[in-house]
Amino acid sequence: MTIASIGAGILLGFTGATPPFRHSLPSTLRQTLGNAGSFLGNLLPFLLVLLLTLGFKIHLAYSLAAVTLGTVLYLRLPPPLVWRLVKENFSWEIVFLIWGIMFFKGILIASGTINSVVKEMSQVGMPPIFLMISLPFILGMVTGYANALIGLSFPILLPFFQANNPSFPYIMLAYVSGFVAVFLSPMHVCLVMTQEFFQADMNRVYRLLIPPVAIFFLTGVAVALVSFRFGG
Repeated sequence: MTIASIGAGILLGFTGATPPFRHSLPSTLRQTLGNAGSFLGNLLPFLLVLLLTLGFKIHLAYSLAAVTLGTVLYLRLPPPLVWRLVKENFSWEIVFLIWGIMFFKGILIASGTINSVVKEMSQVGMPPIFLMISLPFILGMVTGYANALIGLSFPILLPFFQANNPSFPYIMLAYVSGFVAVFLSPMHVCLVMTQEFFQADMNRVYRLLIPPVAIFFLTGVAVALVSFRFGG
């Protein structure tokens, strides 16, 4: 699924973009290594955030703050420039947008609304395969949060997984249907924050988003079908 996501992003995300090497192909190994070093250097702050968050278990907010401060000090950015960047890039709308989504999500979980939906769907008597696809999709669409969709739906679906042998195809179908919903959900913080920051038209965003998400979903279905076929 990771390969499918990266492949779909490259195939569809760079459509119409002109590779820089088409006009100026590096002629020496030194220039190639220099370009690679420059790329890694520019990527270093991002890698440091990952290292601090995943490697040292530091909260993402603190990791971002530390790396941002370190980058400012390392580049010796003048205070007026830093202040201008803060003013240009800070948005109260985005702050309240993220807060509102997380608050709404918390209300749904704390009030038991989502658990009621899960319970009612499991008691309707629908075919297990339909439940395995629809339940993660609904929870992914409502929460826009991968942890919530897995934590809420998979414990309910666990008996169905265990009752079917092999169970992997069913797990794959539940996984991809849930993540497709997360990718498309208007509750997905990454999606709405990016759309709000760039003031993009949401209809056009979805037109660009649906094809790679469809590739992701069809890849998962293909993997499940192959697993069904070979029984593993």
